[in-house]
Amino acid sequence: MEYFFLEKCLDEKIAGTLPQQKKLIVKDVNSPDFLDNLRNKCITAHYELPVCEIFKKANFTDLIDAGGLGFTDSLLITDSLKRIIEEFNYYGIQFFKTKVIKSGLINNSYWHTHVHDVAMTSINYKKSTITESGRGKDRQVYSEKVNADNFLEFKTKDEQLVYPHFLTIDRVEIKAENIFDFFAIDYTDGGLKYVISNNLKKVIVDRGVSGLEFRPLSISYVDWVSKGGMREKVYGKAY
Repeated sequence: MEYFFLEKCLDEKIAGTLPQQKKLIVKDVNSPDFLDNLRNKCITAHYELPVCEIFKKANFTDLIDAGGLGFTDSLLITDSLKRIIEEFNYYGIQFFKTKVIKSGLINNSYWHTHVHDVAMTSINYKKSTITESGRGKDRQVYSEKVNADNFLEFKTKDEQLVYPHFLTIDRVEIKAENIFDFFAIDYTDGGLKYVISNNLKKVIVDRGVSGLEFRPLSISYVDWVSKGGMREKVYGKAY
């Protein structure tokens, strides 16, 4: 099975304008119930979400380019996209009802995703490319390949490193026996990323869902958005 990173749309004709987000409305970022303060926790009680306001020229796409406090590891998606995801096997992700504001108009058909568990054991570490980066004693930046057979070994090596040394999984390979179609993994070149199966991708594309793009796991984000790169060949020039 082929898998993809879920990326936000870089086509302004689809998004209306980029960025789409005008501002976030947040009550209290220091509240213990604020979503960013509940990272990696399964939420069963009260929570507080930010509200996204988009620009007048921005479109109500199925995935909105929201970012900032409250959206550290979250997506802003429509009912339509959420219903498609729920037709498949997803893991470690919760959905909370929210709204999007545009020129005073309130759109209540949106959901805020929250990752309470990352599917790190779904990764085939032997076939993935793992890199240790940091600064040597001479203060020069370095990077070198690291081997790990499984998540436990990867985690152990990561915990042995002290900032500014860190591990990233630059080329991700998902296990053949993986059963999830929608999940999140960490330690990628973009930090925490959402992953979808090719089966789910096909349905999303067939149903005309807007505002999202699909990056193969084997391609770094820098290579993906580079001039003349694969993203440009698939989706056209950005902005």
